[in-house]
Amino acid sequence: RDPARVAAKASGAGTSNAPNSDGGDGDGSGDADEGDGIGGLRRSAEAPGATSGSDRDDAPGQSNGGRSSGRRGGASSGEQDDEDGSDGGGGSDGEEEGGCGSGDALGSGGAERSDSEMGWEMLEVARAMFLQDGADKHLLQLCDLHDALSEVLSESGDFKAAADELRRGLAYAAALSPRNARCEANLHFKLSCALHFDADLPNALAHSCAAVDKLKAAKRELEEKLEPLDARVQAGDADAEAELARGEDELEGLSECLAAVLEKREDLELSAREAEQIKATISDMFG
Repeated sequence: RDPARVAAKASGAGTSNAPNSDGGDGDGSGDADEGDGIGGLRRSAEAPGATSGSDRDDAPGQSNGGRSSGRRGGASSGEQDDEDGSDGGGGSDGEEEGGCGSGDALGSGGAERSDSEMGWEMLEVARAMFLQDGADKHLLQLCDLHDALSEVLSESGDFKAAADELRRGLAYAAALSPRNARCEANLHFKLSCALHFDADLPNALAHSCAAVDKLKAAKRELEEKLEPLDARVQAGDADAEAELARGEDELEGLSECLAAVLEKREDLELSAREAEQIKATISDMFG
């Protein structure tokens, strides 16, 4: 089971005060090749603990400059080829196809950037609405929203800004009551990945360890919830039997997710040891 699907099963948020810190646990963990994690307009009001900066002001992929002219160039080339086609067909047909193909490729790239900008703006509008209505009413939604913003930034290669968004999400997650271990595990894991890509291996490893701890806590909570159902099932309670079956499936998913995160943590630990060995070797050589 994909860890991302497991994280998406996080239960609804409780009500609490919005967080005042900038990022939850402060250090980081994760794996560079697991960017998907385990397991969603400009601010009108600053989120608690959020840092202001130009990285929040603009959506990634700002300009479509030059693309319309590229398409016009392709079209005009095709028209010219049509005029010349009466004198010689084969060569002009090839040129026409080349011109149109170039214009289509440029237009496709522009559409992708436009989608990215639109997605960014929609997320910012949603964030502004949640904050205006009261952050304490939408803590879990704000966690998911900053998670989604981090994915947009990661796709554009801005892993430092992506890490900042995940820290904001962790700040909201810390204010949930009761705490949502699976939500926190997802954010810690994705933060570890962003930090790994940003070459911050020590913090990446720390957040990877935090993700493991949160998943273990989520697994214990679910096991405790399922334990009383056994007696009801033996008494012939059909509802309890169905609930137990669902819980066991969820528990299996958490176990698979935990195994994957543990494996990634081991990879990070190995990378950290190798980095220390390289530093020691360089120090001995140039000591």
